[in-house]
Amino acid sequence: MGRYFSLPLLLVCLCPSLGLGEEQGVVRAAFDIGSQNTKLVVVRVDPARMEILEVLYPNGKEDGQIPVPYNEVLRANRNMENRDVCDIIDRGVAAINKLKEFATPFNPVGYVGVGTASFREVGPLGPKVIKELSRRTDVPLELISFAKEGKLEFIAAIKDSCASADRVVTWDIGSLDMQFNMLKPGHQTLEDVLVDELELGAIAFKRKLIKRLGKPGDTPNPLNGEEIDQSIDWVEELASKVPEAFLDKLADPNTVVLGSGGVHRFCVRLQAMKPEDKAYNLGMVERALQKVEGMSDGQIDSPFANTQVSNLILVAGFMEKLRIRQVVPSKAHVGLGVALDNRLWSQIHETDQLAATSSTTGTSATDPCPSTASAAP
Repeated sequence: MGRYFSLPLLLVCLCPSLGLGEEQGVVRAAFDIGSQNTKLVVVRVDPARMEILEVLYPNGKEDGQIPVPYNEVLRANRNMENRDVCDIIDRGVAAINKLKEFATPFNPVGYVGVGTASFREVGPLGPKVIKELSRRTDVPLELISFAKEGKLEFIAAIKDSCASADRVVTWDIGSLDMQFNMLKPGHQTLEDVLVDELELGAIAFKRKLIKRLGKPGDTPNPLNGEEIDQSIDWVEELASKVPEAFLDKLADPNTVVLGSGGVHRFCVRLQAMKPEDKAYNLGMVERALQKVEGMSDGQIDSPFANTQVSNLILVAGFMEKLRIRQVVPSKAHVGLGVALDNRLWSQIHETDQLAATSSTTGTSATDPCPSTASAAP
């Protein structure tokens, strides 16, 4: 591929739990209802300082998430009474309730959750599904904007690391979209976050790549060296849409790029990094691409084989175009930001309390999905 360059890796300290004792702080449980997975985090926080005192769940034995493929179902069906929509709501309710069981032993003061891209992109159906999930689980849920999502992700990544907010750009790659987040130039508070969103998440990009290359089926693999190089060139064109403010920030050698989401934390880390590595650079990504060049999904042998190569192409193209020196994978996600956001916490709970005075929970005669048998095809 001929693009390799190497840079010394900047060591970034990731903050451990402070462990200040169970008598301090408030325990909150927060859900991130994403395109492919429902995630839960239970944390002890100091609301006044917006600090994480202790991560109680997930604790290493569990990964804190359950797969629920909202994206595929909601994109294909826009009718709330459609059988597939009802089924995915049932799965979503089961996932939330199962995760609540893991939170119960920690006695959280309450639950809060947010829905993100897959619910924003299906018109009126998205808010209806979020409302139904909330009604059936007794968990206050809100469908948030991409700007709010970016802010929460930025807060989560900052609080999970030792880096100063004014030195950080967060790069979040989800299933449907990608976000770059940073403090607005000249601003110093976490209320002033600049967010740029592109429809280039792992699944969205894979679909675009398949269409561009004229590949049959649901995978772009196998990809030869020429196809990989051409695809990286194309990604660089897509990356040119990132605003100038981010380019200026990334040009600063003191800037730290924190990578959120499964693409950074799992796909790239497992393919390009050694266990002792804290960060990766472009050269490491390109070596990983060379290893999977020409391989089919079966040869890659991964549950995520159909995005494994395209994810590396996506990351390589953006790193080269934006001159990103290195990326530090972060385990932070939107749910952690939700647990820390006092304003969102109070707003959702106030709305939930008002709703509780005018309606009852549980299945009723007006349930849009009274049973699978009666749901519309």
